Amino acid sequence: MEIKLNLSGHENEHLTKLGFTFPGALHVDLADPELPNKVVEFLKKECGLSSGDTVIIAPPGLAPLAVLTIAAIHGLTGTFPSVVPLIRSKEGFVPGEEIPLQDFRNDIARSSRENVVKL
Repeated sequence: MEIKLNLSGHENEHLTKLGFTFPGALHVDLADPELPNKVVEFLKKECGLSSGDTVIIAPPGLAPLAVLTIAAIHGLTGTFPSVVPLIRSKEGFVPGEEIPLQDFRNDIARSSRENVVKL
């Protein structure tokens, strides 16, 4: 199934005409250690994503550059990089806890597939 998601944070009539669904503006706390799992649950429950879907997204903000960079790193190295988010604090933006994307991808892939027998 092809799913088109407008994750830009704003409704957009041009994207709507192209069949994109706007699930709402996402507000997140990058310091929340549960954020990756919350994103997965949002994508599964609110957006209806499942294994085998083809997904087209309109990502938020300057995310297209981030997405291209992560895809390029994956293509060059064969694995996803870890990400260190910058968290707003009283001292300005400080590094948050590292998010190992490859480990996250592996955990999601293994836990979301049906009829997998783990030996």
